[in-house]
Amino acid sequence: RILRVTREVTGSSEVVFQSVPGKRYVIEASATLQNFRRVTEEIVAEADTTAATVLLYVPDSAGEVTYVASNAEGRALVPGGSLDGLWRGGDEAGFAAAGGETDWDAVTQGIGYDQNQTTYDPFIGSDLQTAMYRNHPTAYLRLPFNVDNPFLIVSLKLEVRYDDGFAAWLNGVPVARDNVPEGALSWNSLAPSSRPDSQAVSFNEFDLGAYAGTLRKGRNILALQGLNRASTNRDFLLQARLSGEESELLMPSGHYFRVRVVE
Repeated sequence: RILRVTREVTGSSEVVFQSVPGKRYVIEASATLQNFRRVTEEIVAEADTTAATVLLYVPDSAGEVTYVASNAEGRALVPGGSLDGLWRGGDEAGFAAAGGETDWDAVTQGIGYDQNQTTYDPFIGSDLQTAMYRNHPTAYLRLPFNVDNPFLIVSLKLEVRYDDGFAAWLNGVPVARDNVPEGALSWNSLAPSSRPDSQAVSFNEFDLGAYAGTLRKGRNILALQGLNRASTNRDFLLQARLSGEESELLMPSGHYFRVRVVE
């Protein structure tokens, strides 16, 4: 049984209902008390009352939005020593207090270099050969972007071109990685294996829908660490694109909610 519904001006609603710990529930909504439709994922109750946030979207209103373009401007650093994790986002005040981007270079995506041929040249906006080749196997990249209303986001994906490995964070939360060592990465981590150029030039897609909740209204940070197989490798590439879909929110005042047990 529903105990309380609080409707917010943002368009979201908090639904509080009686529950049995361990049971699974979904919340359904209808504007007419007929043809109720499911509006939440399954909710596993942990107590005798459960609170859930519900968002209602206008049907067929989803449109694609690019948050970070493949030629976006950002800041890059080829680290010469250990840094704390603040550069990955999530605490910009703390990052600024620790020196922030003082030693970081302004760059345009992608970053990298290619001594062998011109394979990566179309994707490199900022050349890091002098800093990386025979010196350092890894590079950090910070890409700021703005979100007007995180509640509107219904899907999120990250696409990355990389040689040889990478890890990514949204506002300090790890969201994707490939061809990197297990566990925490250090400032001089190496990719465990080489990645063919034919794969590196194509975007590899990662579904970040589960991490949409990490986004904030206003300024956000997509941070990436690119790893080469060795500092003597003759090429390196890191380029990212972050996009998603946003839908128009229905104001919930004209809708009814009900809770259903999932058998």
